[in-house]
Amino acid sequence: MIATLAAAIAALSIAVLPNPVLTAARKTADQDFQLPVERFVLPNGLVVLLSADPGLSSVVVEMSFRAGTIYEPPGRRGLAHLVEHVLMRGTGPDTAYIKMLEARGARDVSATTTFGELTYRTTVPPEELPLAIWVNADRIGHLPSTIAAEALERHKKVVLQERAERAVDAHYGLVDLALYKTLFPEPHPLSAAVIGTPDELNQVTVADVQGFAQRYLVPANAVLVIAGSFDPAVARRLVEQAFAGMAGGSRAKAPEVPKAEAAEISVTAKERISRRPRVTMAWRLKPMLHESVDRLALGALLLSLYTDGAFGTNVDAELSNHASELLFRLDVTLPHLKPADSARGEAEVFLRYLTLVQMPQDLLDATNLAEDRLSLFQLDSLPTRAALLSSMERSGSDPTQVASVLAAHWTYDSTSIQETARRFLGKHRTTLLAEPTNPRRPKIDREFR
Repeated sequence: MIATLAAAIAALSIAVLPNPVLTAARKTADQDFQLPVERFVLPNGLVVLLSADPGLSSVVVEMSFRAGTIYEPPGRRGLAHLVEHVLMRGTGPDTAYIKMLEARGARDVSATTTFGELTYRTTVPPEELPLAIWVNADRIGHLPSTIAAEALERHKKVVLQERAERAVDAHYGLVDLALYKTLFPEPHPLSAAVIGTPDELNQVTVADVQGFAQRYLVPANAVLVIAGSFDPAVARRLVEQAFAGMAGGSRAKAPEVPKAEAAEISVTAKERISRRPRVTMAWRLKPMLHESVDRLALGALLLSLYTDGAFGTNVDAELSNHASELLFRLDVTLPHLKPADSARGEAEVFLRYLTLVQMPQDLLDATNLAEDRLSLFQLDSLPTRAALLSSMERSGSDPTQVASVLAAHWTYDSTSIQETARRFLGKHRTTLLAEPTNPRRPKIDREFR
């Protein structure tokens, strides 16, 4: 969660703040976060970011699209995630991308779908960069036209099994689905989260998959990041050879979706697996100035770091971007011995730490130091380095100015964080109580007390 928050601060920033405040607490300098980044755009609209680091022994190729859940058509919830699966593995021997890459030494061959983006990523030895680039080009230029009904049905079964494992059989999985259904009532595309519903997934046709891919998985709607050990001139030539002759399509605009009603909603859902009650407070927020976004994100990190574990209670706060709006979420999980009806009151107490309590400077300094450490860890890993550059490009930040973006959090004081939180985190929110159906302590816990 904390790593996610660190990435969110960079991903949600849409401008660079100059001259970060210099304080005695700061142990880093801007150059500690500097990355060499070359940005260019092909005639078909593909944005390419090259970050060469010859001291490394591998290279990451990441291609992301503005093609997440928010872009799904009505009646096809879960389509974006299903498309991710279909185009990840291919449909036959000629498009068995994973086997092809792994046979040539690739690792971390992965794909993810979020509310806003669909991403493919692989890490390969430097000599296999041509193959990694070719796979990404072939995936969008050739594969959609070869999809067969039989292959699609196999992928549906895999996705439905994934839904069973990650939602139905997971702690708070069904509760989270209930939260999204309440937060984003139908026909909002996020009402079933990323995973979708079995009924609508089973209705997806080959034409649906092809139409989604042909509309959204196109060069003009994509960001290609290459980071690691490679020659930028060679990489640029390979990218141009693979993508330059491809039709660009068009960049996707954030879709018009049903807006949030100004209301305070409180619901309860049964939790079948976890024995601990949890209350979630969530606010749907309109797009706002980047300073407000950064302050809320920093406040979420501060709240998570310095209230988590208090009185045996776990606290997680997060600010995320859903293409057309923002979502601030606060999860408070109580010890299993506490009565569930006290959860809402405890969540209110933790929220007040952010909206009403003046944070001391040493606490804010400690949060900023933690944020710097997280950023350094992010830059040390090639996959997260590529993800950072991609998210900056999609959000409108300048990916060639990584250092300025990652240092911007030092410019905010505790008063501005508190005022921003109080302004946006008001009573118009959704509160969901996860009430365990079996709240007793686990047997092993009882026996060892």
